[in-house]
Amino acid sequence: MSATEQVQTLTGLRHLRLAFGLLLGAGLFAFLVHRFRLTAVLAPLHTLGWSGLALLVVSQLALIILAAVAWRFLSASRAEDGFWRFIWGRLIRDSASQVLPFVQLGGIVAGVRAMTLSGFESGFAMASTMVDLAIEFVSELVYAALGLALLRSLRPEQPFFTALSGLLLMLAVLAGGFVIALARGTHWLAGFFEQFSAAFGHKLRVMAHAMHAIRARPRSLLAAFAVHLLAWVLTGLQTWLVLWLIGVRVSVSAALIIDSLAFSIRSLAFMVPGGLGVQEGAFVLIGGIFGVSPSAALALSLARRARDVAIGVPVLCGWQLAEGKRLWQPHSSLASQPRR
Repeated sequence: MSATEQVQTLTGLRHLRLAFGLLLGAGLFAFLVHRFRLTAVLAPLHTLGWSGLALLVVSQLALIILAAVAWRFLSASRAEDGFWRFIWGRLIRDSASQVLPFVQLGGIVAGVRAMTLSGFESGFAMASTMVDLAIEFVSELVYAALGLALLRSLRPEQPFFTALSGLLLMLAVLAGGFVIALARGTHWLAGFFEQFSAAFGHKLRVMAHAMHAIRARPRSLLAAFAVHLLAWVLTGLQTWLVLWLIGVRVSVSAALIIDSLAFSIRSLAFMVPGGLGVQEGAFVLIGGIFGVSPSAALALSLARRARDVAIGVPVLCGWQLAEGKRLWQPHSSLASQPRR
């Protein structure tokens, strides 16, 4: 089998896996909405209202800025690097991941491109993005462990504890593999791809050197981890806020448990685009432990999706307009030159 045929086969398998994940998630989502009645799910959203959604959007923008702070810690020259570039890159990365979940790795690629076009060297843009993802992944693992510990303390009799502990272990394995791959595998990949494409291999080599420079500053890595962990905890508080706005009263500890464990379940279901159905089912499962009705849990999930769309669509539209303007400028400047 030729290299082209191998690439086509792998592409076909990825599309098949994506289609299977989409069908699985859509089926689960439809089942949940049908099982717990659409009207019952929409009632809490009506209680939330436009003002509640606006508050949710503002709080999420604050969390995105906080995530950009963590990303900026990875830069050795923070005084010279405009903070707005990290905010813009993070906005685009998150928006593409949430609004365009069918494009695999689309958020990562879009974020790297945004950083590069804003003036960063491509090696740093790629390396810092990957390191930031790894740190965020590890901080999510700690956040999930915090939620599991709180669950053990508040509801020690829950039968789900063993299963959730197994899920947390799987998440730890994934996080560990990701970190090891970044630490050990980048130079190996560069050498491997240089056999087929000198240009691509060189880009990986540049990224590997930039990644090594980032790892050489452990205090910056620790600071980025602390900020990401703070952002995760604040996300749990945001979940408490949404539940409070739709009339569901739970403790802050319960909200942290619901948010951390539900998001961990969604992270493990990476084959399902956007976690469709999986996120909703996780909220129903974990929320039920603390008396959150299935309709309220589904409303919580839908409110989060509406928040992501409200932020992501304008950001991606603005990015496309900026891209179009950038591509148009060379043509317009060429057209404006006087003809001989």
